[in-house]
Amino acid sequence: MLLNDNWFFEMDAQRVPVTLGHTWNAADGQTAGKDPVPGRPHGAYRRGRGCYTRTLTVRPADTAGPAYLLFEGVNAVAEVFVNGHLAGQHRGGYTAFWLNIAPFLHEGDNALAVYADNSPFADVAPLDADFTFYGGIYRDVHLYFKPPVHLAFLQLGRRALQVLPGAVSRQSGEVQLSLLPQNASGADLDARLILQVLDGETAVCTKTVPLHLPSGQSVPVRETLMVAQPHLWHGRKDPFLYTVHAVLYVDGQCVDSAYVKTGLRFYTVDRKKGFFLNGEAYPLRGVSRHQDRDGLGNALTRREHDEDFQILYDIGATAVRLAHYPQAEYFYDLCDAAGLVVWAEIPFVNSIGGSGSFEKPDAVRRAFFENVHTQLREMIRQNGHHAAICFWGVENEVHRQYDAVMRPLMRSLYACAKAEDALRPVTHAVNIVEGCAWQSDLYAWNYYPGWYGSSRRLLGSFMDSQRRSRKKPLAISEYGAGGCTGQHTLSKKRPRHAGAWHPEEYQALCHESFVRQITRRPYLWGTFVWNLFDFGCAARREGERFGINDKGLVTFDRKVKKDAYYVYKAAWSTEPVVHIASRRFCERPAGKTRVKVYSNVPSLTLQCGAQSFALRAKRGAARPYVFEKTVRLARGENVVTCASSDGSAHDRVVLQGV
Repeated sequence: MLLNDNWFFEMDAQRVPVTLGHTWNAADGQTAGKDPVPGRPHGAYRRGRGCYTRTLTVRPADTAGPAYLLFEGVNAVAEVFVNGHLAGQHRGGYTAFWLNIAPFLHEGDNALAVYADNSPFADVAPLDADFTFYGGIYRDVHLYFKPPVHLAFLQLGRRALQVLPGAVSRQSGEVQLSLLPQNASGADLDARLILQVLDGETAVCTKTVPLHLPSGQSVPVRETLMVAQPHLWHGRKDPFLYTVHAVLYVDGQCVDSAYVKTGLRFYTVDRKKGFFLNGEAYPLRGVSRHQDRDGLGNALTRREHDEDFQILYDIGATAVRLAHYPQAEYFYDLCDAAGLVVWAEIPFVNSIGGSGSFEKPDAVRRAFFENVHTQLREMIRQNGHHAAICFWGVENEVHRQYDAVMRPLMRSLYACAKAEDALRPVTHAVNIVEGCAWQSDLYAWNYYPGWYGSSRRLLGSFMDSQRRSRKKPLAISEYGAGGCTGQHTLSKKRPRHAGAWHPEEYQALCHESFVRQITRRPYLWGTFVWNLFDFGCAARREGERFGINDKGLVTFDRKVKKDAYYVYKAAWSTEPVVHIASRRFCERPAGKTRVKVYSNVPSLTLQCGAQSFALRAKRGAARPYVFEKTVRLARGENVVTCASSDGSAHDRVVLQGV
């Protein structure tokens, strides 16, 4: 049962009906740059405790077995009450959690109350970060009524079947399964599990597991299925998925079942040559994505996820960093089905709560360590079946002051990740030299030349210097610049990053330089633009709109793809691209002006009124092709068109000469 309807939300003595997902920061999460509100240290951004209530009607047949209440996401601390009894608590805003609420239910109407609290908690990650912490039950809620003999939900998971791809080659592929058959019937029983890997409707592997289920007990089951000559999941080229199916039988009758989709693939990361998928070079060129949106906050429906994914897919990316926290499972499903490689990570950002060393922490710091480890286990157990996920991220930009604590903490997190999933590489994102030495299989730099100091032309040389100093494979986890669609200039002068002037053209100019430098460095195992979309950030007072980070290639409302988006689409996409830049700089002085075109087509024709120009890429030039031409604008309306020689792509803008 999907339990998104018929809720009431109460906060600050106001009670209103709501449908989940819901956040109380849908509007104020992007307005915190305004003057502070009394009692709210984070400005107009409301952080506190809200209450969600609804009535749950239970039929007599529903009381025979457990009732699993599953929350996909509540930020940040949740307490769940059923008929006034505390059913459980969850500390962490980005992973799913479940509770068996059957002991608190009765036939008829039951009162369900959920308290969500996005106040700062010193023991819950993240403590602080460059994004808004939206409060609320912002993802779906489900209720599962199970029979007395059933497949129980797994600890820290989100379902009754946990699947991990194991060792894979072209000859064979392992599928590792974990289940927990449970007997609450009052009598000892014999049962059997039928485990299958399905290619469509066809079973490519089947195993029968006989079970003896003592009354009142559960029996952990761990099995490995072997698929011969597997059909490999191969990124965008062939994102093939199998279905793993588990059925529990008692006396020949099916009493419960579960299924999960997964893919089989193998991959390596070479320090000199980058990422290889199934033995083939497969450059990971991608972006990062935050999950929020203008006017909705983080309470997205499938429609918004679908739109975000289409924008991501259309740019031609082969990878995405879903940062800085586990995102909606539906989005991971989309990446699986379309073949985008994913870097998934926990929300361990910037700071560590409490005080003391790793070995001798105070109570708060000890609780913070436990919370970070728990969130890591939850992320892996809940998402390990996703073929798209190839990297587990364990921290982002933790500050230099914590170096002494981070060295043993990272060893502990590394061991935790490997205990959960021995095969996937562990990575992290640093912006300090000390962080490069923290334990991981891979590492990556957050580096912003051309925006936060240094020249935009130094991205590549900086990465070269880092590669020489470390033996671990290197990626770029963040790079970029701010850009506002309402601010324009043809000047190449760098604006102040903390100022109000972030012209769209300068952002695109930076990315022109960045993509050229990245293309010449195949050793980078991945590169991720920061960010695909503008996103809410309560602390920012810059650009044309306070309260957001404007480094996105697409605006916060997803309505405008900035020029920089087409820099990458022209570099990465296989479909013909012709984009006339500075189209929103539509009023210009009459006379000579520059027109720039981004394209992956080497031969174009540009026209402005009666003026016509042939544009051709230099021999050996790499995409994107950046064409610049000086044209003369007449006073009034000037129609500028550009088309590929074969007519496969074209663009048109109107410039006003004034």
